[in-house]
Amino acid sequence: MDNTTSYCLNPRCGLFGKGGPAARLKRYDWQRAGPQFECKACGSVLSASTGTAYAGVRTDLNTYRRGSLAGNGWASPKRKKRMRSILLGANGNRHIKTKGSVHSMKANTIRTHFKPYQILGKRKTTINHAFASVIAPNDAYDEELLAEAIRVLGQDPHDDLMCAYCGQNPAETWDHVVGLVKNQQFSGFGHTLGNLLPCCKSCNSSKGNRNWRAFVIGLIADEESRGAKIAQLESYFARFGGTPISLAEIDALCPDEMSRLRELRQEIYSGMKEADAIAVEIRRKIRESLMQRADHRTADQGSIN
Repeated sequence: MDNTTSYCLNPRCGLFGKGGPAARLKRYDWQRAGPQFECKACGSVLSASTGTAYAGVRTDLNTYRRGSLAGNGWASPKRKKRMRSILLGANGNRHIKTKGSVHSMKANTIRTHFKPYQILGKRKTTINHAFASVIAPNDAYDEELLAEAIRVLGQDPHDDLMCAYCGQNPAETWDHVVGLVKNQQFSGFGHTLGNLLPCCKSCNSSKGNRNWRAFVIGLIADEESRGAKIAQLESYFARFGGTPISLAEIDALCPDEMSRLRELRQEIYSGMKEADAIAVEIRRKIRESLMQRADHRTADQGSIN
């Protein structure tokens, strides 16, 4: 996890994909429990965890601890102290889970696998999310409008896209700026151009359902860069972000359809609940059958002896 196992991820950089000394990386900062490096050629910043993942390098626990705790100018004293508590714990020997490391597990954790599965308990949230998402509006694909949107983000629509949040990593997915579901109800936002941004998996995972502005403020340390990014995204949303529609408006617009949709959702819940009850009886009979088999096997072994 250092500048010998990472490389510049900017596809337009002349050093893109070159590892080892040819990568020409220097230490830059510390972010999300990992060091960052800056490419001397193009100035792009990447995290060591991203670099090692791309290079397929596994980092052992001791190396990770040494680099994390030593700091070597990567982190502030406050950040180093926080990292020490995370990595070592109160007793000084806590294991952390990193790629290629071993973490401890107690025998009694198997108890979670002995609990009977419940369809309603496990899948109700998924079903509820699906019913909220299915009414989300979607835009028609417009290549010219999409190209304009990408240009507003400061990118070339004909090139591979970069993350609209960090601006450092290649985009790997499209982030719904505002999630489709809020408090188990449709949020009012859909699969629309103004609600979608190209995003790297790291930012997509870190952002979650957080407000985009709060996420950017916490993501970009440099005040000038942060202000420029916020202004850019504000311009994007002002141009392409439509007006959300509330659930109350949808109920007023299509009362019969929404009423039937809720009835169907309840029927699914009822079916799942009934299936769980049937499964209880099935498991009871299976358990009794297995116990009888075990008893017969013991009796047969006794008669042989």
